[in-house]
Amino acid sequence: MRVWVAHRWYDFCKFLTWLFLSVFASLRTNGHANMPKTGAVLLLANHASFFDPPLLGVAVPRYCSHMARKSLFGKKFWGWLIASLDGFPVESKGFSREGLMSMIAKIEEGKPVTMFPEGERTHDGQMHEFKPGLLLLLKKVQCPIVPIGVAGTYQTFSRHHKFPSFCTIFTPADDRCIALSVGKPVMPEEYGQWSRDEILQKLFEVVQAQEAEAKKLQRKRRI
Repeated sequence: MRVWVAHRWYDFCKFLTWLFLSVFASLRTNGHANMPKTGAVLLLANHASFFDPPLLGVAVPRYCSHMARKSLFGKKFWGWLIASLDGFPVESKGFSREGLMSMIAKIEEGKPVTMFPEGERTHDGQMHEFKPGLLLLLKKVQCPIVPIGVAGTYQTFSRHHKFPSFCTIFTPADDRCIALSVGKPVMPEEYGQWSRDEILQKLFEVVQAQEAEAKKLQRKRRI
């Protein structure tokens, strides 16, 4: 697919996703100006739902490459759709060499790449420690890291749901209202001074801080 065709397709899917989530999930976002306008960027976000990857695509004003569970590529339609939106496969558990090399290649091309460093969707709605695969990536490439916090997707469509449960703009607000907050970049000269343990802990903290901002941003029930 030619680049301009791929971008128009990405724009079309992004618009449909934005419209759907705005109406059916009361979507709110902020911090778009924190996203670097050019160059490679690593987007780190908490992970609660299958809705998180398309949500990041909607909220970030760039054409992003997304990591996706390898098993999804075995399903004809989903595999085609994810690949058409510049998605690439990674193992559902652990951090495969194939997934690592794909991420490195995308970053070296100067693209924004999304990553969920918890390694899987949360089981309980809380953030959990980042996996060391992030350290392997940062040993190979260095670029600005943008922390992103997502709120409401666990309540809407967690791994324990068979089907999503929405809070639309037409119904009273509750914790299923989805919100996303984009934080300021952490630059290589900053995290390059941290130890291995500090990298995982401090990046966890900045993503957790954005998750808290996203929770504040959620549409609230009127008293």
